[in-house]
Formats: sequence, C-alpha cells, structure tokens
Amino acid sequence: MRTLSLALALVALHGCKRVRVEPTEPTPGPNLIQEGDPCGLGDTCDEGLTCSSFSLCKAEGSYGTAEAGAVCAGSVECGLGLVCGASGACTTPGGPGTGAIGDACGATDECQAGLSCYANACLGYEMPVFQRPTCPADTLEDDEGNPFRMLFDLDGGADNDFYKAPFPADWRSAIGPPSLAGHPSFGELPIFGDVAGDIMADYVAEFDGYGANSTIYARISDIPSVDWLRIGVPEPFEGAPGDAVNNGRGSVGMLDLTEGPSFGQVVGAGWKLRTHQPYLCDPWMAMHPSNGRPLEPGHTYGMFVTRDFRGPEDVVPVVEPSFTAVLAPSPPGEASLQGAWTAMAPVRDYLTQEGISTDHIVGATVFTVEDYRQAGLS
Repeated sequence: MRTLSLALALVALHGCKRVRVEPTEPTPGPNLIQEGDPCGLGDTCDEGLTCSSFSLCKAEGSYGTAEAGAVCAGSVECGLGLVCGASGACTTPGGPGTGAIGDACGATDECQAGLSCYANACLGYEMPVFQRPTCPADTLEDDEGNPFRMLFDLDGGADNDFYKAPFPADWRSAIGPPSLAGHPSFGELPIFGDVAGDIMADYVAEFDGYGANSTIYARISDIPSVDWLRIGVPEPFEGAPGDAVNNGRGSVGMLDLTEGPSFGQVVGAGWKLRTHQPYLCDPWMAMHPSNGRPLEPGHTYGMFVTRDFRGPEDVVPVVEPSFTAVLAPSPPGEASLQGAWTAMAPVRDYLTQEGISTDHIVGATVFTVEDYRQAGLS
C-alpha cells in the first residue's frame, strides 16, 4: 500500500503545471473621480487620490496635495481648499496670516506665504516693482507748438524730468557732489528697500568726479533724422551731410576740453536714440566713449549738438533760451544759470579758438572725469 501511495504522489507531481497569476488593477469605486480628472471642493477622488490645488485628482503626497499642518512655501503646495499661511504651514483660509492677493493688510505676516504687504495690500508677482516717472507736458510756448530742440532746463528735477538738462555736467557738481534731487526712484520696496535711492546716495557720498566710461544723457523734443547724425567736430555742414567736404564734421560729438595739448581733440564715441526707459522721459539721446577707450583721468570733456542735428523732415533745431544764456560772453542775470555759465567756459573757449559761432551750437554739456589713477583705481 505504501508503494502504491508513493507512485500516485509522483504521478500527481509530474502532472502539475505552475500557473502565473497576473496582478489586476483595482476596480474603481462607484462614482469616484479618477486620477487626472477635474475635481472641486466636496468631490471625492478614488482611493489613494485627493483633490489637489490644481483642481485635479492626484496621488496623495504628490505636489499640490499637502494636508493641513504640512510644511509649505506657497499655497500651490497645499490641497484644494487650503492655503499656505504666513507661518509656513498649510491651513484653512480666513485665519491669521492667510491674506490672499488684494486683501487688506498692515504687515507682511498678515499675508499668505510668498506674498508681501505693499501699499496696504497683499501682493505677489503683481507688486509694482517700478513705475516710470510721470513726465510733464512740454510747456515751452512757441508759435510752432513744440519745436525740435535739445532740452536745457536746469530746473528739470523739480517736475520729475531730471534729464531735462544733460547729465553728467560740471555745473551739477560745481561746489561738491552732484545733486540728484528729482531723479526717479523705485521708492521703498518690501524686503529690498529703496534700491535706486541707496545707489544714488552711495554715488553722491563717494563722488570724486565722473566715470571714465560715462554715458551722457540728454532729452530731445522729438526723434531726429538719422541721416544727419554724424559724429565729428562741430563745424557747419556744407550741403548734404554725406558730401565729401563734410568729412570729419559732426552734428554731434565729444571733445577733450582739457587745457594743454589735448585741447580740442575729438573723442571716439557712439550714440543711441531711445524711448521708453525707466528713468528718462521720452525721447532722449545718449553718447558714450567707444568701447575699450575710457576717458582720461582728470580730463574735462564736452558733448555738443549743432544745428546740423536735424529733426523730422530735416527741420533745423531751435535753441533753448537758457542755453543761449550760458554760451553768452557775459554772465547771465539769472542766478540759476550762473553755475552753468561758469562750467561752460571750456566750450566757449573752444568755439572762439576755432572760429565757430555760438549760434551753431544748440546744446552741450561739460564734465570732468575722476582722477582714478591718483585714487589707485587704474
């Protein structure tokens, strides 16, 4: 009997085959929202899922599904219906530190994490990081309305148009560091403070002359004709600007006006015409030394604009009365112009030496470069 039982067992073992049991997907619950499908407050996602901050059912523990009390850096990390409070934890909205964008606030800790209290409102990316200056309307009375010209208003900072007079300029720093009063600034920003204001304060505190790579900014009343934009010496053009006789002559340019052998030398320079920049009212022009050719330390330079700097339809520019006064041979009667008249002496000397009429110049500035070699900055 024992032998028969053993034989039957061997036959049974030989006849058996291994069967692989494939795993099966869990059967969705009735009326439950599946992964990736839209959901809202009060909806029930399927087992293992929860309604995320993206209003989609997502796996529990995935991004946007953090539960109340979980550590967070922003409300997007929390599950639907929760926000990331100022304490850095997901919580129900309405409590302390849960102010949303646009909600009234008195301090940043009243707003959700990632928001700042600015101008008594919780703000995020909508924070007005910078607002351009409100530029004044042109007030020059003239039969032509708004004639083409280079602006020269030494009181420009008073009406929020700091560059209405050229910068840099020695008359701004005749008795010390230049006054930057009226220069546009960001104002106070959360966390960062007054960035532009701090930079300007440091500039004034450490001022010992203008930079060797200074860009000269000047406001103009309209966009000029680029056909007449030539860099060179300020001698009048004869005929069209492209005529051979005008080689070396310029409608704009930079000169070394330092007493000595360099007096009157043309400086290699470039120019820009722009509108819509944060700190300048429109339109404006700029000149700068050629790349890799910094200005000499301790030297005085002049930037000029002539009557050959033509406006739209090649209109000839007019001259601001205040600029005429600072190029006159005698000091002006207005006290506000006397500093500029004194600073402009090198320009008048150059024009006299070269026999160029002051009537040919419609705008200019003079500035002195810091003696950076003496300061050990070379």
